[in-house]
Order: sequence, then structure tokens, then C-alpha cells
Amino acid sequence: MTEITYSVIVPTLNERDSIGRCIDSLLSAAPDNDTSRLEIIITDGLSTDGTRDLVSEYIDNTSVVRLVDNPDQSTPAGFNIGFDEATNDVIVIMSGHAHVADDFFDVLDSLFVSPKIDAEVIGPRALPVGEEYIQTGIAGALASRLGAASSRFESVDRYVDTVPYGAYRREVIEEVGNMDLSLVRGQDYEYNQRARKTGYRIYQTSQTCVYYHPRKTLKSLFQQKFGNGKARAQMYHHDNPSTLLTRISKCSTLSILFVLALALFAPLILMFSVAFSLYTLAVVTTSCEVIGREDWLTLKNLPAIFTALITIHTAFVTGFITGYSSD
Repeated sequence: MTEITYSVIVPTLNERDSIGRCIDSLLSAAPDNDTSRLEIIITDGLSTDGTRDLVSEYIDNTSVVRLVDNPDQSTPAGFNIGFDEATNDVIVIMSGHAHVADDFFDVLDSLFVSPKIDAEVIGPRALPVGEEYIQTGIAGALASRLGAASSRFESVDRYVDTVPYGAYRREVIEEVGNMDLSLVRGQDYEYNQRARKTGYRIYQTSQTCVYYHPRKTLKSLFQQKFGNGKARAQMYHHDNPSTLLTRISKCSTLSILFVLALALFAPLILMFSVAFSLYTLAVVTTSCEVIGREDWLTLKNLPAIFTALITIHTAFVTGFITGYSSD
């Protein structure tokens, strides 16, 4: 049986603090401890913080790592450059803020040849991890039922719509093409959507994981999720281009709703109070649920998880409304 070879693409921009951990984990996880079956392509957006110097040290010590310039500096451009540079059977998209489990490639090896799984794209669970109190709370929020729109942070074994850190057979990349450069965020979701429309199947496994290091502060979390909300609105318009008539209709609908809101002000206040109470209860319940499920969380993390969930939802909705109204 021919052994599968892997190309890992890691777009970077000023990520000296995390890129070493990412590369070390990939080298440690080399399939069957054979680094000749692995190439790591760092597509760097001309970093100025020492990222390039650190990557160059790895290049001096191993033939596995390569450094390629990404003048556009965007994530989708970095992946597209990596697609062109990749030479192996399976192409894995990775983040410089993440690191893989030791069995990452061995699990991919077994699943790609398993007769029980018919999928051309396979991905692991993204397991959020935190080092400080707030970051651990954010990690707990992401791992909860209300923390993410997809199953990316869940321990599941099933076919899915999208997968984090996907491993794509080369024929998928060759047929689906490049990532959409207009999507600064969410480009992997849109890419997986195109892959499914082309007829390819996507499978998520719980047998291995990629450790994801979330934002360290609530402010940076808000900025990230606000951007994600805007990007999701952008993707909605990308798939459903708006006509002038649609825009006029949308404005008219919003005006009518505003007038109705004024006429029903008192009932709306009551409804809002009930809805907010139910929402708060759901967030508290979900926070307790994830603490009971994940052994790296305790009750002391409850306030941080609760606050992080509120931040995620507020930022995403605000970003989505901003992006939707501006398009």
C-alpha cells in the first residue's frame, strides 16, 4: 500500500509567539515518525516581528519546512499560494495559533484508507485551550453548545458541512480551485461549501484533535467575533446577491417594524424581559453543562465562560447586522 504524503499550509503574519509551537507539533506528529512524508509550507505575509527569522531556523535544521512570501498578507491568499506550492497527496490547512496532537497524521492515515469512511476531506475536533483565567473561560465558551455555529469544537464522528483544519485529497483542491480572496474571514467555510456542492464528502473525527488557542481578552474576542459576524453577512450576500428591489424592500420592512415597535412599546418591553431571562438561563445552563463535561474546567470558570458567551453572541450579532446593512 502506498503511503500517504502530507503538505501542511500555515499562513502567518507576525506570529513569532506561536509559530514555533505549531511547527514543533507538526514535526512530532509526522506519520509513522517519518518526516519524509511531510512538508510544512509557511506562507508568510512579510512579518516584521521575527516570525521569518524563527522559521528560517527551522529551515536550517530540517528540509521539511519551507518559507514562501505572501505579499497580499491575507489568509485566503496564503492558502492559495500554499495550494500552488504543495507537492504531496493530501493538503492540510492549519493556523499558526494552533498545534496538532501527536497522533494527528497517524489518525488521518487510518481514516483515509478506512472502508467505513467515504470522504475526501477529513478534519479533527478543534480543542480550545487556555493558559490564563479569561482565556480558559473563552475556551470553555467555545467548547459549549452555544459557543460555535458548527460542530468544530465538538467530539463527534460524522459527516459534516464544514470542518476545522481540513485535510483535503489533492483532487479536491484541483477541482474546487482556490479560496475566495474577497472573504477575509470564513473562507474555509465557503470553501467547504463549494467542495460539498462539487460532490465531495467531509468527515469530522474525534480520534484526534488540533489544539486551538483562543483570544486572551474579552476585547480581542469581541473584535474577532464582530469580524466573523460581518464576514458571515458578506458570505450571505456572496451567495444571495441583493438587487435594488430587494434593498428597497428590506428598508421598507425595517421601517414598518420600527413603527410597529413604537405602537407596541409596552408589550415589547415585557416580551424582551422574558426573552432576556430565558436567554440568561440558557447561557448559565450551558456554562454549567460544559464545566461538567470538560475535565479541564471547574466551577470557578463559570463567570468567565458566562461573560465570554455573552460577548460572543453580542459581537457576532452586531457584526452581522453591520455587515448586512452596509452591503
